[in-house]
Amino acid sequence: MRLSPNAGGLELSIRLATLEIELKLLTQALERRYSPDQPRVAAGNPDGGQWTSGGGASSRALLSGARVAAKTNDFNYACRVLRLNPDKASDVLHAIKNREGLGGANNCTFDTETGDVFFNGEPIGNLKERP
Repeated sequence: MRLSPNAGGLELSIRLATLEIELKLLTQALERRYSPDQPRVAAGNPDGGQWTSGGGASSRALLSGARVAAKTNDFNYACRVLRLNPDKASDVLHAIKNREGLGGANNCTFDTETGDVFFNGEPIGNLKERP
């Protein structure tokens, strides 16, 4: 509802419009914040580990032909993207952790393109392995 300029509403209308713009800018800024599902440039190239925008790689990664890795620490999300049965993938993950001497509290990261499992940034197995 807009107030009449005669009732001092012009100043309030300007303030309201300013607040609406500020809210829109803050909302956009929050949407651009860190996401664990955001793709990263694959390790082994000059920009390895860098977050990328959308789905594009950095210019150096594109020139080198390196792929962009999509990593997440969300096991269920990784299973959905990889189209794996979560129960079977869980058995595989437990076998990998046991083999590496890790327990349930040791959080892993998953490559949603290859199924690779990482602990502290080091590959330790693959969700597509046989348990």
